[in-house]
Amino acid sequence: KKTSDAEEKAKAAGNKKFNKKKVKLADVQYKIDIPANRYDLLCEEGLSYAFRIFLDPSIAVNKFVVKDSEYVIKVDGSVEGVRPVVVAAVLKDIDLNTGERFQNFLNLQDKLHMNVCRKRKLVSIGTHDLDKIKGPFTYQAEAKNDISFVPLNRNWMVDDEEKNLKFGKLKDAEMTAVDLFKVLREANDPCSKFLHLIEDFDKWPVVRDSTNNVLSLPPILNGEYSKMSKETKNILIEVTAIDFTKAKIVLNTMLAMFAGYCKEKN
Repeated sequence: KKTSDAEEKAKAAGNKKFNKKKVKLADVQYKIDIPANRYDLLCEEGLSYAFRIFLDPSIAVNKFVVKDSEYVIKVDGSVEGVRPVVVAAVLKDIDLNTGERFQNFLNLQDKLHMNVCRKRKLVSIGTHDLDKIKGPFTYQAEAKNDISFVPLNRNWMVDDEEKNLKFGKLKDAEMTAVDLFKVLREANDPCSKFLHLIEDFDKWPVVRDSTNNVLSLPPILNGEYSKMSKETKNILIEVTAIDFTKAKIVLNTMLAMFAGYCKEKN
């Protein structure tokens, strides 16, 4: 079919206009829709692995063997009715001090918290430097005024003179869980939006090590005592929940995404 002169001119003009601007690779952006059940795609590690399989279907699916561990979490009956479920695992000889691995590890926790964990209501994740703590560990519910520890990455709470005058600075920068809740709410801290999940209970859940140090106050935040860094080589992942199935999904996702950075892939 012959085209009219007007159509030819329009086509030429369109081609000329398109060719004026060369498309650079950096200008191209791709949007990836992640299905609700593909929690592995919430981090770079999962995305890159999925892309490799898509481009080359012959790539074998990674299989990781989870071995029995000598580490134990003793669960007290007091957590029943508060936050009764806890599952845990250890990543040994891991290398997170390369590229953005450590940040990706933290980012995945945040994304899982907002996704399958339903803003920590169903599940919350605590990750700890295993070399700083000593098992066996305990998970129990305690009177809120009996819980005292240094909150993770919250140095401003005890370094700020005005807040010290208002809330009081405790020995070794520790504060009770009750005082911590007041500070978090007053400062509009990101963790303050999770306080309602446990504050109406008479007792609050706590994870401690054998030296009685607090590792975490789930589902709010961890203690400074077991803080991780890029140099951390052995990691304890403890997952507390009110839903056992969701807890296993979250723990398995964390393990599958980062076990590949361990010296032994299990």
